[in-house]
Amino acid sequence: MRTFYCLMLCATLHAGGAVAQPIRTNPGGAQDYVILRQPQNDHEVILQMRPSDPSAQPNEFDWQRWDPNDGGYTEARRIRWRAAASCGTGIDWIAIAGPGGNQTRGIHGSMDAMSGHTVQDSFDPNALDQVCAQFAREATQACGENPILEAGCQTEATFVFGPTRPLPRSDVLRVSGSCLGGTLPIRQYTPRLRLTCRLGE
Repeated sequence: MRTFYCLMLCATLHAGGAVAQPIRTNPGGAQDYVILRQPQNDHEVILQMRPSDPSAQPNEFDWQRWDPNDGGYTEARRIRWRAAASCGTGIDWIAIAGPGGNQTRGIHGSMDAMSGHTVQDSFDPNALDQVCAQFAREATQACGENPILEAGCQTEATFVFGPTRPLPRSDVLRVSGSCLGGTLPIRQYTPRLRLTCRLGE
């Protein structure tokens, strides 16, 4: 029967503001790999949009996100990915790169298998903003007036993105690593997302 040890994955990951996440170690992995898995449900983000100057003519509106903002927006883009790695010769290092930056952890052969969770900023904020700003412009054009104030105008839409339809201008996540006996293949992941854009004051 294998023994499981609880460690802290992010304690030695190098990224601004990284939060420590628990990870389990299972010695004696039979295959060499490093993978990520997104939770079964699509990740959901809701952006509230409004014109920066409501007194402007509708065809001149500059639609901007007003909620969420600051730390709340960063949190909204984070996915709790399942991570796992195994090397028969021992794990040398593992790394994750994506829209939120890069994280690397050196294992240096001290374990040959590990699994757990890591929280990653998985979407480019500008890419999300652009989708909702484009929806707001199209809704304004279709309405001919400020859609927030006019009855019958569309003020909400949901867009679905994923491996077959990536979020435009948002980088994929890449996980890589190395065993003491050689480098592991890089794997790429396009996160699944349901993005809802809402227009409001």
